[in-house]
Parts: sequence; C-alpha cells; structure tokens
Amino acid sequence: MFSRFFKSISCFNIDISEDEWHNLLDIETLKQLQHIPIKQSQKESIGFSSVTGYHNPDLLYHHVDRFHFLSVTRETKKVSKLKVEQRVVEAKRTLAERRKVATDDLEEQEIQELKEKIEREELSKKSPDEARINLVLDPLKQRMYVDTVGTDTIIKKTVSMLRKLAPSFKVHPFVTNPAETILTQWLYNPNTVLPDELALGNEASLKSPEDSKAKLFKQDLESEEVKILMNHGKQVFDIAVSYQERIGFTLNNIGYLKKVKPRDMFYDGVERIDVTESYLQEYQQDWELLVSWLTEFYDWLEIKFDLPKTEKDAT
Repeated sequence: MFSRFFKSISCFNIDISEDEWHNLLDIETLKQLQHIPIKQSQKESIGFSSVTGYHNPDLLYHHVDRFHFLSVTRETKKVSKLKVEQRVVEAKRTLAERRKVATDDLEEQEIQELKEKIEREELSKKSPDEARINLVLDPLKQRMYVDTVGTDTIIKKTVSMLRKLAPSFKVHPFVTNPAETILTQWLYNPNTVLPDELALGNEASLKSPEDSKAKLFKQDLESEEVKILMNHGKQVFDIAVSYQERIGFTLNNIGYLKKVKPRDMFYDGVERIDVTESYLQEYQQDWELLVSWLTEFYDWLEIKFDLPKTEKDAT
C-alpha cells in the first residue's frame, strides 16, 4: 500500500497505445489479476492489491490528477534443493526395495512424481516471503515511477502483469547510458560543476575500472582524500545529496534514488486537516506533493544527465 512518500525510487520510460489505457485501469479487469494469498504448495502468488491496504481492501486503483496509482503484492516460497534431492534419493531407495528392483529400473515418470510430491510437502512447511511494490504511471510524460530500486524480479513480474492488461505496454530505462562521469565531475569540482539545486551529503560510492570499490560513510566529500581517489581512476557511482534543501537521497548513475527523505521545508505551506474521514483523505495532499516532485525532479535530471527527450516531451 502507498505511504506518504517513496523511500526508494526507480523511474522508467514507458510505451503504451492510447486505446489500451482504459483496459489497464479498468477495475473489473484488475480484479481478474488480484492477489490471492499463497497456497500451501505454491511457490509464488502475485497480483494487484489495494492501494490503501486494509483501509479499503477493494481499492485496486486510485488516481491523483493525471497520475495512476497501482500496488502489487508478491509472495514466494523457496525450498532447499539439497533437501529435496536427499529426500528423493531416500524415496527412490525405499520404492525400489519394496518393488525388489534396482533404483535404476524405476520409471522416469515415477521418479518425477516422487520429486513433485516431495517439493509440495517441503513448500507446505515454509512460510512465504512477501514483497510489495507501488507504481505511479504518468501518461503525459510516459513514465513509470516505482517505490523500489533496480530491475529486480518483482518489477519484471509486475510489467508482465501489466502486459496482460495492455499488450503494447513496454518499459525502457530512464537512463540508457550510465552517468558516472557526470557524477564524478559533480564531486570533483563541486564549487563550479555541482548543480545549484544540489548540496553534497556525506556518503558516496566510487569504483575503478578494475572493480576496486570505495564506500564512503559520514565523510567530508569535498576533502582532498576523496579527490585523490578520483585522481587514481575511481568514478562516482552513487552520491548522497539534497535537492533544493527539500529532499535528501542517494542518487546513482542510472537515476535510481535510495534513502529518500523529505525535509521539513518540503512540507512548508501544507495545511493539514485535523480530522480526516478516510486514509485517502489523510494522504491525498502527500500524494499530490509526491507526483509533483517526481515530475519536477526527473524533468530536471533529464536535463542534467543530458538524456534524449521522449517523443511527447519533444512535441
């Protein structure tokens, strides 16, 4: 379910035909792919879930202005392959002794059925791991914002689900060419090159072509020691900054944000409602701020990273 703000952010460019937006956001269609709790013998269960969680379990879709909000829940179970193999060997031996034959004489189909039975039994003993992902889709900018970092399995699974609703739906990296050279320039000459909108934090990750890494925590990033690392060939792959003194985060070389935290200044001028009637009413202002900032920041990053304009941006 959606909280007030994203703690991590990945941005992707998307393609989808105009006539498929309706299918993608049709509540009856979404219900067909709604998450169902994982069963005892299942390895995975994934589906759309409520944007507001238990506050309104049936709310699979919400919009804020032009932005579309969707949530996905994925449960998974893993069993030990070694444990399954050991049990299969034991089961084959027991079956062969009962039949008074050699284990090599057992039918392949029998062995496969034994393995599947044992896997189901092992799965039934396991408690599932649960992952949730929240999406914001922007049809105007043709972007998808996700509250997790990277292109891990749950993002790929989520995109596959979206394609079931809208076959034309495609996802492309927001940053196609990693921008570590730009980040390195920002850190090497912060007084002259670092954008005015940014202020340095105290964390960074640097790496050399030989894959030698340096992870800096609670460091003065403008110190001579840090500059020496860059003089020896290390480039910056992520860096802690604050944007317009309103939001702090760690920005990496392909535009992902980690440790995102709005500052007090971010909420200046926001008048809170003392008594709210629902989760939606309580969080609506925060979500309006969220989508506004996502658009503003990634428009800005598109310029600073010198990214090619999308088709809609160019017109």
